[in-house]
Amino acid sequence: KNIELPRRKVYIYKAEIIDFNAQKNTALVEFEVSSGTYIRSLIRDLGERLNIYALTSFLVRTRIGHLSVNESIPFSKIDQNWQDFLLPPTKILDFPIIKVGKEQERKILNGNSIFITPLSQNLKEYVTILNLDDKFIAIGKVRENIVKPEKVFL
Repeated sequence: KNIELPRRKVYIYKAEIIDFNAQKNTALVEFEVSSGTYIRSLIRDLGERLNIYALTSFLVRTRIGHLSVNESIPFSKIDQNWQDFLLPPTKILDFPIIKVGKEQERKILNGNSIFITPLSQNLKEYVTILNLDDKFIAIGKVRENIVKPEKVFL
């Protein structure tokens, strides 16, 4: 069954041939691409443009946003204390952080929007919300001076 993938704009920041074996007709290629890029589709499309068959025999994701595979822990090293290896949400999420007082925290935890005063920094569409004790409580969506909780963590 032919499935038509929806077209989307993606960016290729880097495409480098790391190794090429003419005998085996294989290449090891490193890409740096924007979110939403399907590498297998990219390889297939490159093959079509070159008028050859091309496929992906293996794929390794070495980075997602600011997180690198170099910071990862091998699975064999993780034991019953797996929680010790978890990164805090503030390290994973690449959102600006806002701190809220007790009353705003209560509203956020109940799913209510809060008003924030204009900040000198430009807030992205999403923010990480911490309480006064620096505890991660929610991810909020920003519209003008209103933050609406999207995901609340009790």
